[in-house]
Parts: sequence; structure tokens; C-alpha cells
Amino acid sequence: MLAALLCDYILQKRQQAGALSLENFVVTTPVTTRLVRRIADCYDVQTYDKLLVGFKWIAEQIDISGAENFLYGTEESHGYKVGKYSRDKDRAVASMLIVELATETKSHGLSLHEKLDALFEQHGCHAEKTISVYMHGETGMQQIKSIMTKFREAPPEVLADMQVRQVRDDLEQTVRAAQGAVAPLDGPSGNLVMLDFQADGNYVAVRPSGTEPKIKFYLFTCHPPEDGSDRDAVQTMLQNRLTALAHDLNAFAGA
Repeated sequence: MLAALLCDYILQKRQQAGALSLENFVVTTPVTTRLVRRIADCYDVQTYDKLLVGFKWIAEQIDISGAENFLYGTEESHGYKVGKYSRDKDRAVASMLIVELATETKSHGLSLHEKLDALFEQHGCHAEKTISVYMHGETGMQQIKSIMTKFREAPPEVLADMQVRQVRDDLEQTVRAAQGAVAPLDGPSGNLVMLDFQADGNYVAVRPSGTEPKIKFYLFTCHPPEDGSDRDAVQTMLQNRLTALAHDLNAFAGA
């Protein structure tokens, strides 16, 4: 939520100042809300999100693509960066910017929650959930490897009553459709498996932590803005979908 709010605020201010161009870009990760990309697209700004997970890869992308055109970087584990003076997440500047945004929205009689609702109305409702399952010791490491193998070699066909459309495997660098067709996957090689559902923007990702003895499940769901559905009802539906996804993922993984 903060990632999306700050993205919109930064790009809006740059646009108002006449300092936004097609060369500008934001950077995020594949396990961060898709709402960031949708916001950037709305401002005609490029998004780089085919990265490995971790803020150092965001920093690397800034150098690769040119710091002079960088606007904003963010990841789901509370990483935010603005400006080109450093190559790491910056909680001080992020705190300052969220205070600026809160002050501005309050001056218009709005709360941050209402500002987020406005983004949902424009770009569709989004909801995310991350589950971390700790598996300690040598046995835990083997369990994690076994779960990753299971998602690669025999992934579920249905989760939360949603049909899996394709499986993206960053390690094998492949995209495998539900019908069995395999195509190359563009992007860096890493230990990450993503399952895309038929409805665009609904997917789950599975990866072992690089720093702790745990496996992480990332759940993403969204609903398009154009069908006029009641937003509160949609949000309830999305939260129920996340709960069902979490249940089915844990059951499938035996975690």
C-alpha cells in the first residue's frame, strides 16, 4: 500500500513540475504489488520489474538503466528509494515523503486510506499477502528443496477455485503453459516459481529466503476497475480469495 501511494505521489509531483519524460523509470521486484506498474503506466513511465528479489538488484538496475532517469524504487519488504545519491533503501526519505503525502491529502479533506481507495478506483483493487514458513536445520533445508521441486515438477492445477494458466520458473528460465507448451522466460536466473491464474494480475510466487531458514509464499490478487462493482464488496472478495489461496498453498506444500 505504501509502495503504491508513494509511487503515485512522486510521479504526480514530477508531472506537475514538468519534470517527467518517457525516459524516466521506476524499479520494483516481481513479488511487489502490480499496482506500482499500473500507476507508472498511467504516467507513461517505464517500469523495470524482471529482477531477482532483494533491494541490491533494484540498485543494480538503477546503474544499468541510468541514475539520471531514475525516479523511484520499491520492494514489498518495506524498501523505498527516491533520488540518485545512494544505492540502498532509505527509510528517512520514505518517512518524509509519506508525511508530505499525508499532509497534502489531509488539506483536501482526505485520509491516506481514501487516497488509496482513489488509486483502486482508477487502477483496480489490489490485495497481497506474504506467508513465511520457517524450517530449521538440515531437515528444514531438505524440506524447502522438496517443496520447490514439487512446484516445479508437479505444480497444482487449481488454487482457491482458480485455474493455473502457466508456471514461470526463474531457475529453469521457462514458462510452461497448463496445456504443456514450454517457452523461454526472459529475465535473470533465480530460485523463484510463479503460478499465473486465468484472471490477469492474480498469481502466487514461491521462493526460499536467501537469508533465513524459511520458504516464502507471495499471494497477489486484483479486480479490474471498469466493471463498476462495489469497492467494499470487491475488497472483501479479494481478502477471502487470499485466505483460500493461503489455505490451498499450505495444503499443497505440506507446510
